[in-house]
Amino acid sequence: MVLQRPLFLWGFMGSGKSSHGREIARAWKLPFYETDQLVVERVGLSIAEIFTTQGEAGFRRAEQSVLHSLDLSTPSVIATGGGMPCFEDNAHWMRERGLTVYISLPVNTLVDRILQSRTTRPLLPEKKREALYEHVTHLLAEREASYCQAHLAIDGHLLNVAYLENILRVLPL
Repeated sequence: MVLQRPLFLWGFMGSGKSSHGREIARAWKLPFYETDQLVVERVGLSIAEIFTTQGEAGFRRAEQSVLHSLDLSTPSVIATGGGMPCFEDNAHWMRERGLTVYISLPVNTLVDRILQSRTTRPLLPEKKREALYEHVTHLLAEREASYCQAHLAIDGHLLNVAYLENILRVLPL
């Protein structure tokens, strides 16, 4: 599969944007970028530290700056932060410059993955399963309209390289 433009992966935290992105980039021999990691490298602080010192607004500014600095002249695979498509004009900006894919998963699966993850997530303070489920449900409901602006929405349980290649073969994107 050869992409003609960048592939942006959208979805809630724990949806598999980074793991699927690495797999796709490796299979298609494309550069892979993870915007959260690029923000950390650029700012010199962890995401949790950025939220603590600069607030969510400071993080979103850094995130958008990283997004706009990416070299989009050649195809690549870009795993965005979970909130990136939901702020400013980021969703529109990415749709105009690449193919956007929303990796959709049910709340139960997201909560399971978040609880198993060792990643610090500033918008999800340590919570017991029930409270986390409620919080994820609420935050996902807020973000869903933005995520659904993606060119494609794919069930995260089905997503793999071959599945995505088959979809891209039949869709005029």
